[in-house]
Amino acid sequence: MAAQHGVRTLVGFVNSAPVPWTTDHKSCGGALVPGSEVAYASYLAAVVAHLHDVDHVTLSYVSPVNEPDASQPTCRQEGMRVPVSQRAALVKAVASALAKKAPYARVIADESSTVASQFLPEAPHWLNAHGATSSIAAIAHHTYDYPPLPVLRQVAQLGQRFDKPLWASEICCRNERGFGYQFDPTMTSGLWLANTIWADLTQAHDSAFDWWTALSPRLGCNPVADPGCTSGVNPLGRNDALLYYDPAAATDHNETLYPTKRFWALGNFSRYVRPGAVLHQVSGVPAGARAVAFESKGTWSIVVIDDAPVGTPPMPLTLRIPTGRALSPVTAVQTSDRLDLAPVPLPRVRSGTVTTSVAPHSVTTFVFTPSPRHGRPSTAALNGPGRAAGKSGGRANTVQNVRTARA
Repeated sequence: MAAQHGVRTLVGFVNSAPVPWTTDHKSCGGALVPGSEVAYASYLAAVVAHLHDVDHVTLSYVSPVNEPDASQPTCRQEGMRVPVSQRAALVKAVASALAKKAPYARVIADESSTVASQFLPEAPHWLNAHGATSSIAAIAHHTYDYPPLPVLRQVAQLGQRFDKPLWASEICCRNERGFGYQFDPTMTSGLWLANTIWADLTQAHDSAFDWWTALSPRLGCNPVADPGCTSGVNPLGRNDALLYYDPAAATDHNETLYPTKRFWALGNFSRYVRPGAVLHQVSGVPAGARAVAFESKGTWSIVVIDDAPVGTPPMPLTLRIPTGRALSPVTAVQTSDRLDLAPVPLPRVRSGTVTTSVAPHSVTTFVFTPSPRHGRPSTAALNGPGRAAGKSGGRANTVQNVRTARA
């Protein structure tokens, strides 16, 4: 269905190899059989080729192992361990098999669960193996330890060291203590997701961000008996999805979908920051707020996150966008406690300087396109650091400078 709806980039990932290639002959609790890498890789390539040739579905990427330190011994889901010493052989075998049977697909790996205890110490060992880095298109990691900013900066250093794009390929399910049970559809969780995306893109320099799952029944409450429960926090559900449905829909025929603020806050990024956009960081942002900018073919998208509590005065913003082309504001949308990716007043733009304000406890996206009466942009201005129009002075007098970071 994703292919039918025109999704351009499809990724196939595997939780467990088929049971002939697991040590316990189950799809959980075991490990990849040593020496089975070539046979397993050939099977994966055959599946990818079948999808392409028979079903007309093209996978652009294949992830042959998911969270390789975890075998899922309770069998609540599929999983298999792949020791660090086996990962290079696996990715090389899959890359070779795809090159022969499905050359349109590339490998990503290794989708470790946590950054600090698994990804950072383990990835260099298999990436250093001869031919490993040339076999992968991107280095993928999960962030289920919800790493602080200094740890994410180490991820960026690892990507630079091996000269490969980084992907934040899975995250979900955070409560106020970390990973665990909780259903929170409110803006508190929406802001957490927006700040997580900001951190992964600007600190880890990830070039892709994936939320775990779109749809879940884990509301932790009965929306038919208590219709208001879908808008409040409870400890019995899970923050695993963006949208929820009634788990008893088959019997009570309630087919309503219940969106969360995570759904709308993700849209502040995903609807306006498209593949191929170049990341720019924003400096001079006051405490309690974050911002990031993206440029694609002269169009700029700026996302501003304001964590200030409801009731705080709106935050004034003055931004200088480093381009020699005049820009026109075309979109301003906001997600907040009362708005769901809804239009808000367009900012003012004069000589490359943007003036506006954002509401507290919100995520706001501004989009600017080149004014048609002006010529080509100045390459030097686009690639240079730009200049701040003044100095920042707290929430009431904020001047920000958009400066080029790593793409």
